[in-house]
Amino acid sequence: MNSRRRSALVLLAALVASTLFGCAKYQQTQANDKAKFRVKGILEGVQKGGAGTSADVQQSICLWYNGKILINDVDTLARAWEKYTAWQIEGGIARKISGFTVLSAEPMGSGVIHVSGTIEGSPFTMKVPEGRPISWVKSPRS
Repeated sequence: MNSRRRSALVLLAALVASTLFGCAKYQQTQANDKAKFRVKGILEGVQKGGAGTSADVQQSICLWYNGKILINDVDTLARAWEKYTAWQIEGGIARKISGFTVLSAEPMGSGVIHVSGTIEGSPFTMKVPEGRPISWVKSPRS
């Protein structure tokens, strides 16, 4: 193999590797942004509706439960609502909140991202698994 061909192959391999690395980094950025969006949507619903029954609260429940905007099945929604209420109580946010910030998202592996911020000035971290209910790593109440 001549040196020009070898150089071209090395360049091609480097381009493929950088493209794959870039795609993986982009996908992780998308996952982080999606997790932050999910947490922000939940907390906006808590800020607007607290622990009530408004459309904002129902959307928060759905986002909390599986990351979707809507749960069509009534039985699934009822189970999600019950678990969401317990999660709110555990975090001390089973009421309207006055403010929050979503600051960061850190991938933990296996499709789980830790999202951190503050609720009414108290720090929190949520474990956000893709497509599954969110849990507290550190609640604003702790």
